[in-house]
Amino acid sequence: MIGAVPTFTEVSSPELQDLFTKLRERVFLPAHVAQPQRDLIFKGKHKKSLEVEPVTAIVAGEEFTLKYLDPLTDVPGKYKSFNKALALMKDKRDWNNVPNLLQGLKTAKFRIGGDARMRLLRKAGRAERQDVILECLRRADETGMTLKEPDFVVQVFFWMRQKAYLSDWDAEETKKALHWAEMVKDMMAEPKHQPAAGSNSLANLLEVNGILLELAAIRASKYQDGKDVDGKVEKYATDLLASPRDFHVRRQNKSGGENFWLSTNVPVVHGSKLAQAVLGVTSELSSRLKTLGEELEPLLSKAKVQVSETPTKNGTIQTGVMMYERLLGSGK
Repeated sequence: MIGAVPTFTEVSSPELQDLFTKLRERVFLPAHVAQPQRDLIFKGKHKKSLEVEPVTAIVAGEEFTLKYLDPLTDVPGKYKSFNKALALMKDKRDWNNVPNLLQGLKTAKFRIGGDARMRLLRKAGRAERQDVILECLRRADETGMTLKEPDFVVQVFFWMRQKAYLSDWDAEETKKALHWAEMVKDMMAEPKHQPAAGSNSLANLLEVNGILLELAAIRASKYQDGKDVDGKVEKYATDLLASPRDFHVRRQNKSGGENFWLSTNVPVVHGSKLAQAVLGVTSELSSRLKTLGEELEPLLSKAKVQVSETPTKNGTIQTGVMMYERLLGSGK
């Protein structure tokens, strides 16, 4: 046995509720019972006997009546169901079910691949449910959501920051975003989030430390009288300067190309500039941050032009361009 069959809390639509019910009864339950009981469920020769003489199964204290399921017509596709569930999540409360959804699907041998993880991350971030992503990462053994791939790691930090950015750096949102990002950084030290042996530490990526520095520097400059009260600006500046500067390598990612790189590296320069003011012009760290900015900013400017000239489907301005203009444009 693999523990209790994951349950779902109240959702906003009958369609989503129906999907969750079918997943629980037709996908999760068979994965939680022994092979002889799975045979009763899926082998046609048992169909009539189950109708005449019902058979029950007890899973973690919960009783289920086994029903025959045609594997081809009665069992929802796991990947299709995952995508459908994301599409049907319209209310903030719907997102509370994501960790249990992933847990049930993982038990049923569904591996959440890179594209699916990115899609989940973006939709949850836009729904302002970063806390759900944190819970999925915390329960990585159950959900399969690990921090082992560079692009995914960078996007996680981007979305931990995004709510504060969109709030124009509101005090509470900035504090919360820094706390969330620090939680993710701490998780990355856990064995379940470690990349393959011999791989570089993803916790030391330039974008990761850049976002942490940006949030710490904004909090210090706007809400702590420009002072590094708890030493976090100094800490994350030191970490950032120790990060590999593989600018060109990181630009060859598969998750949005130049716009992805632009939107996740603007915070590096923005945070560096704010940190220099907090640490003081005579600080050695400030001098080194200035050098880093001088190396990176021309690449950002070039990327901004390239992204601006790339047409989008609906004619909207790309995220990276908007961030560049707002945080690094003239007068910033």
